[in-house]
Amino acid sequence: QAQVYELLLESTTKKKAHRANRSKGKLSKEDHFEMQNKLLDNKIAFSKSMKSILNDKQYLLWKQQNHKKKKKPKHP
Repeated sequence: QAQVYELLLESTTKKKAHRANRSKGKLSKEDHFEMQNKLLDNKIAFSKSMKSILNDKQYLLWKQQNHKKKKKPKHP
């Protein structure tokens, strides 16, 4: 539990820092592509870290729950 908490805390801190440093203007295609690659790399690293912490059953459950969250429509 403590390891997962630390991982989530680190991820949240990185996301907040990224949002704070984000420019207000429109990004060029190259900058947008670079940003998307960086975000995807972070997601992959987070997933690998979760897999190393959780056992196989817990990891599958976590992935299923994460997948359900993404499908849920957001209400304004």
